[in-house]
Formats: sequence, C-alpha cells, structure tokens
Amino acid sequence: MGWTISHSTPRIIRPYGAIDELAQHVAHVLPARDWKKLAPCLQASSGDPIHIRPRDAARMATALRTAAQHPLMPRQWVDLADRLATAAHTAATRGETWIWS
Repeated sequence: MGWTISHSTPRIIRPYGAIDELAQHVAHVLPARDWKKLAPCLQASSGDPIHIRPRDAARMATALRTAAQHPLMPRQWVDLADRLATAAHTAATRGETWIWS
C-alpha cells in the first residue's frame, strides 16, 4: 500500500515506507518551522486521504523545494522531494486541493 499524490505528471505513487524515509531526511535538513508545514503529509499515521488547501500546498511546495536543494539531502531523495514540491506548487497555482490518497 502507498500514497498516490495528485498534481504530478506522471502521478507520484510511493509506498508508505518511502514517504516515511523521505520524512526522516527532510526533518534533518529543515528548520522546525518548515518541518511543521510538511508534517500533516509526511507524518500521516494512516492511509486515510489527506486534502491540502491551495494556500497550505504553496507553503509545503516552498519547504519541499528547500529540502530538495539542501546540500545534506541524500541524492537518492532529492528527486522525490523536488517532484512533491512541483506537485504542491501546481495544485496551489491552480487553486486546487492537493490530494494524497
């Protein structure tokens, strides 16, 4: 089982464990104020759908992009963080809900 994340082409589909591992890396490279913006998605305790308002998706996009560009972010996780940032940004700019299901 895993997450299917909207607003990405191709659609992002990742196992829960992969998102958990990404979350650990993101937590190590971002300050707490930025991590808190991402926690609703990256620390979801179940597979229940998550609906993120466009305004919140914009904030998450910025935080994810910062994490992806951080020099301590492991190379194998940069692409996923960047793709999530792009998906969040797309949802925000379209004024649409960003959905993790």
